[in-house]
Amino acid sequence: MITYVAFALLVLAVVLVLATAGRRRRAPLHDDLPGQRVPVLHIEQDPKFPRERWVRTTLFDRRTPYIGFTYLDPGKGNCIKGEDVSGLDDAAIKAKLGASFPSSTMAAIPLGHPIQVLSADEIAKYDLPAAPAWLAYYK
Repeated sequence: MITYVAFALLVLAVVLVLATAGRRRRAPLHDDLPGQRVPVLHIEQDPKFPRERWVRTTLFDRRTPYIGFTYLDPGKGNCIKGEDVSGLDDAAIKAKLGASFPSSTMAAIPLGHPIQVLSADEIAKYDLPAAPAWLAYYK
């Protein structure tokens, strides 16, 4: 008799788990790193984000100055690849931005993050190309 009761409880537990499994909502997973699964958080992004432009902004700490090139990453959305320009003079900024590949990326720029498009004079001052060569990877 006890065996039948235990079996019935086990069946009931399995039925309950299967019935509620479809209702659980988990964060979507993004396989950026081989062998690792990382939950993806939804970040509201600006539909008017200035794409494929040189910009001046701050890192996510809102204090560290940053200059980079904007682009759309199909998996992450609005992004900026560039350089932290803290304490650098114009010559050092020009040298850093002239590298063949930027040293950092700001990924998934949230709506409302402060961004200023560089003027034509600033682009000329830093001798920046219309579009960096690495952009071809994202097209």
